[in-house]
Amino acid sequence: MSERERDVTHKVRALFGPRTALSSFTEFPSGAISLLLRWPGHFAVIQGKDNDWGLSIDIPEGETYTGPDRTFTCLDDALRAAHAMKVGDAPAKASGDPQSSITDRVSEA
Repeated sequence: MSERERDVTHKVRALFGPRTALSSFTEFPSGAISLLLRWPGHFAVIQGKDNDWGLSIDIPEGETYTGPDRTFTCLDDALRAAHAMKVGDAPAKASGDPQSSITDRVSEA
C-alpha cells in the first residue's frame, strides 16, 4: 500500500466510519486516482488529481458514463460531499465554489 493510499484510506475511515469501505483505490502514472466507496445500498466514485476532482453517486447500472455528477477543487471536498449524501444531509457545497452542489440520483422507493 502506497503512502497516498494509506492517507486516503485514513481520511475515508475518519469521515465515513466503519460501515463504509474503500473498495477500490487505483493510482495512475499521471498521478490521478480513482476511488470506489461503498456503504449499505449505495456507492460513490471519486476520480481526479491536484485541484480537479469528480464525484458520482449511485450511477445507474448500464448507464453510459458521461462524466462526474459534480466537480470539486480538492479531494477533501469531494469526500465531504459523498459523506453528506450518505447521511442524507442537504446537497453538499464545495468550499471553493459557492454555486456548486450535488443532488442524490437515487430514487426513494
